[in-house]
Amino acid sequence: MILPILALLLIAAWRLHYALGLPVVPDEAYYWAWSRQLDLSYYDQGPGIAYYIRIFTELFGHTQLALKLAAIFAATLATLFMLFTVRLISRERWSLYGVLLLMTLIPGFFGGSVVIMHDSLLLLAWCGAIFSGVHFLLNRSVAGLTGLFLATGVGLSAKHTMVFLALAWTVLLLYQRGALLDFLKRPLTYSGLTISLLFLLPVLIWNIKHDWASIEAIAHLRSSGGRFAEGAVGEYLGGQLLMFSPGFVLALAAVTLRLKNGRWKRYLSRDLYPGGDESGRRILALQFIALTALLPVVFFFIMSFTRTVQPNWVFPAYPGAILLLAVYRPEGLGLRIHKILLVFGFLFAIAFAVVMLFAQSIENLAGRRINSYYIPALRYAGYKEAILEIESERLKKNPEAVLAANRYQDAAIASWYLPDKRYVPSLNIMQKNQYSYWPGLRPGQDALIFAIQENTCEKATIFFSPLLEDIFEKSDIFEYKEKDVLFADRVAKRYQLYYAENYEQSWDHLLYNYIVKKAIQDFMPTLKDDQNFSDATSGAAQARIARSITELFLSRKGKVKCDLFE
Repeated sequence: MILPILALLLIAAWRLHYALGLPVVPDEAYYWAWSRQLDLSYYDQGPGIAYYIRIFTELFGHTQLALKLAAIFAATLATLFMLFTVRLISRERWSLYGVLLLMTLIPGFFGGSVVIMHDSLLLLAWCGAIFSGVHFLLNRSVAGLTGLFLATGVGLSAKHTMVFLALAWTVLLLYQRGALLDFLKRPLTYSGLTISLLFLLPVLIWNIKHDWASIEAIAHLRSSGGRFAEGAVGEYLGGQLLMFSPGFVLALAAVTLRLKNGRWKRYLSRDLYPGGDESGRRILALQFIALTALLPVVFFFIMSFTRTVQPNWVFPAYPGAILLLAVYRPEGLGLRIHKILLVFGFLFAIAFAVVMLFAQSIENLAGRRINSYYIPALRYAGYKEAILEIESERLKKNPEAVLAANRYQDAAIASWYLPDKRYVPSLNIMQKNQYSYWPGLRPGQDALIFAIQENTCEKATIFFSPLLEDIFEKSDIFEYKEKDVLFADRVAKRYQLYYAENYEQSWDHLLYNYIVKKAIQDFMPTLKDDQNFSDATSGAAQARIARSITELFLSRKGKVKCDLFE
């Protein structure tokens, strides 16, 4: 174990060196903003990541080092849990190095390991829960069961997806004869459940105080398009093939398809829990690991028929899949095919890493420019320059004016890059997030409103601009010309500014009236003097049109339609 751990520490040191040369991304800044305003919970997720980041900012200040260390520490500790798990179920040295390489190189983890998000803490807790659960199944240890409950509680405080690990454990107990009864007889079960539920208590209290807001967001799947979302099965499958590597997906399939019938019966046995033999307990651990990988994949696959599933939602399935790849292999011809697929998987993962690290050098060799949106180093570059330019304009125009954004990402990244790191409010027009619960503009305030476009093949124009004249005093709104931010001799960002005086009231108080009376005329001005238009927008017809346009606004997702090459 010493050499793999030393290798893991070297990987962590390299990650830190690499990460310190990267810009902070908007979602990192968003969760950093949470850590500055600690609460029982948050609209988007539980409070775990906010308190986790706060530990690092207390130690290292509000610095890039603090955020990147938080991400790398979580990724390193998660990998360490996976190494300990392999040690419990396999004595082969290859398995240790296989897990280390897979946890490092799998595309979904390669870039994510240097970005602090709620997924960072979720994956740490998930891997800790797998290790603890396997330890209990093999040794019936008090420490293993305690660790399982504790890790599950931490994971639930980080992200709701942790419920799938709890579900995997529950399914295992229900599937294995005698397991549930034995589990319920243990006093530690009830104290452990209490520990896990204590982590959920702040979330419950927050929701009670805020009309079950985050529960409603989950119920309507706000981040997957809300009520008006459409299915995207192809995107789901393609995203998982890319993020896990197609070779590894096929290698997993080879493991299952090439098992002999006798082995299948043994692996699916329901009488393993009471057994005392080591082989049976290892297969029991395999069942638990397989369930942690299978349940999220199946659930989100089914969801993809009606919703857009983001690739990172399935990341918790990856540790279990990695353990299966590293520890369990088919026999005979299947083993040879399995090895070929693993090599292909690693080659794909390495190629992905090379593209991420050296995309600009590759495009120079190819003689064609890749759109900056698809180059990680450029996609998040230019935010600092844009924010400083916007702040400079605010000071020049009106030092008393408030800097305000519409998107939470822009508000958070502005706070991060402003020299004084002051709070930047978000108008949150046509959206809801944690900024909806934080202070906004006050009546009478002047504001410089900005929107930053990271997808530079699109305009930065703010689609809500017609609403500004209802939110502010109409005669005192000035629209700036869209401006590009150059980085490495190319457009890295575009931003749009609006200077508005005398803030009057929030957009949601005016939305219905605007849609009913003005929206159609703004978007179809030729109908302004049409008598049929006037008749059509009266009574019930007016209400139907209002609902239709509301859906149009609320379902806008701004899909990227850029070519790969500029």
